[in-house]
Amino acid sequence: MHAKNQSRISPSPQRNLPPQITTKSSSDKGVKQPSPVKSFETSNYNFEPVNNFQQSAPTLSATMSAARLQDLCPEDKQKIGELIKKLAQEKEEKEKLRKELEEKEKNYQDMVENLAKENDQVVKDSHDLQSQFRYSLNLLKSFQVDHERF
Repeated sequence: MHAKNQSRISPSPQRNLPPQITTKSSSDKGVKQPSPVKSFETSNYNFEPVNNFQQSAPTLSATMSAARLQDLCPEDKQKIGELIKKLAQEKEEKEKLRKELEEKEKNYQDMVENLAKENDQVVKDSHDLQSQFRYSLNLLKSFQVDHERF
């Protein structure tokens, strides 16, 4: 790598030393020791971006056209074969689940339609029973009035 393309981290003249803490144990009283937590400030460093990727790396299209399955080692070929098999299995499973979902949706829709028809029939029967009840009640009232006259 070229020295001028590398990242440069240069500390500023002022160093940031870890804070001192006072520990109080039975053996040393009031002795200052470095803090176990180190602080890090980016303001003390100057960062220059690395821009050597374009110089050292070939273009993506050149890499893609040069790569072949024949160039791979047997282990990588086996891994790719297993991945292709797994992909085929996943596609089959997806299709199977899609068909099951469609079938369940159709069954659900049929069930909803049947329940709606049953509900309509129950409502109709209820109205019919109410009508019959009113008719019967009116007949009873009329017989009762007629019976009281005699």
